[in-house]
Amino acid sequence: MMMQQFEFHKAVILHTRAYRETSLIVEFFTEKLGRITAVAKGAKRAKSPFRGILQPFVPLQIQFSGRRELQTLRDAQIHGELLKLQGPALLSSLYLNELLLKLLAKEDPHPELFIAYQITLTALSQSQSIEVNLRCFELQLLKELGYELQLEYCQNQPVQAECYYHYQYDKGLLAADLTQAAETKAYPFLGANLLALAKQKFSNRSQLQDAKHLLRYVISQILGHKIINSRALFE
Repeated sequence: MMMQQFEFHKAVILHTRAYRETSLIVEFFTEKLGRITAVAKGAKRAKSPFRGILQPFVPLQIQFSGRRELQTLRDAQIHGELLKLQGPALLSSLYLNELLLKLLAKEDPHPELFIAYQITLTALSQSQSIEVNLRCFELQLLKELGYELQLEYCQNQPVQAECYYHYQYDKGLLAADLTQAAETKAYPFLGANLLALAKQKFSNRSQLQDAKHLLRYVISQILGHKIINSRALFE
């Protein structure tokens, strides 16, 4: 596929790896073209114009060219404010990158997700609630991938705040029978917590715990055998 050549694109780096002796393979998430892979020739040389800027979370504008899956990076410039990410905020940001790298198809544009990613990174750099920001981003990611969760209705009936529900990946919400929950090992979600997740408004720890459990379950189903390695860093 012929890519748009020599036009500047807003981009962030999801991952880099060594390529031959002096170059890098860079996984970019771009605003208009989605995820692309490019080789940055000579990037590891001391006098390379790319040296020092091809890092995750650095806001960039890039130019590239090529006809196949592996593009050639022509230019890269810092384009925006550098964020200070450290500790749990840095680990959370690495988690976001890994989700995008493993779930987004190449050359599939998601401009709204690109904006949501930047907003989330900024919030994390400002020490805003990590759990809330991660859950909201995961919801947006699922929506962009075509897996938007329906959490306000169960089998065409409104979810009741005081009731409990199970969630099955292929069926959605199901009314929970708590007397059988221990036998089936199905996780019971409180209706009020599901409604809070749907509105992305969290007021207590229980809501965030249920949100994390549900979103992790759905994402793991989409990932299949792929493993999110950054989760181990949290643990």
